[in-house]
Amino acid sequence: MDKILIITKHVSLRYENEQIIIEGEENKKVPLYQIGTVIINSLMVSFTAFLLNQLHKNKIKVIFCDEKFNPYSEIVNYSDNYNSPGRLKNQIDWNKKTKDSVWKKIVECKISVQMELIKKQKLKGAKMLQEYINSVDEGDKSNREGIAASVYFNSLFGLKFNRKQDNDINAGLNYGYAILLSQVNRIVSSLGYNLSLGIKHASTSNLFNFSCDI
Repeated sequence: MDKILIITKHVSLRYENEQIIIEGEENKKVPLYQIGTVIINSLMVSFTAFLLNQLHKNKIKVIFCDEKFNPYSEIVNYSDNYNSPGRLKNQIDWNKKTKDSVWKKIVECKISVQMELIKKQKLKGAKMLQEYINSVDEGDKSNREGIAASVYFNSLFGLKFNRKQDNDINAGLNYGYAILLSQVNRIVSSLGYNLSLGIKHASTSNLFNFSCDI
């Protein structure tokens, strides 16, 4: 698995001989082939445009964090997939029946993974989640995804927990989701698909609707 390089100190970054050169209190060299993602977790980091260009060529995702160390933006590459126009045309032409069918499979998969984790942790709720998997309809019109998520998070963190609360659990989840989303963005864009044309997610302010679906 590709490594995640996290930059947390006041350093300068540049490119040299297929490596990231980190210059600061301690100088380091990291080969590009070892890296899948670079997280800039400090506002006191400088880097060269040439380095960013080389990271792009090597399909390495770059994520920037804010003053509270939360991921807030990333560099999204223009797809260099040879069939990008064809993939984009197919994506635009997906009809509602296709989208509903794909979304049904995504929701079933999502609830299945939630159920397996609940079982592994020996918590209550696995049987209920199995029932939801069996009852997901086309397009998930009955919103089994949302209902299952409520059972899932309550099983893990208690009945009073919800994802809108401002607490350490949600801060950790949001950070983790941002990193995972960036990985999905990298794969989706490399395959020639548009990140914002979603199946279920359709926000006009979300650049990553399709990745959020996945």
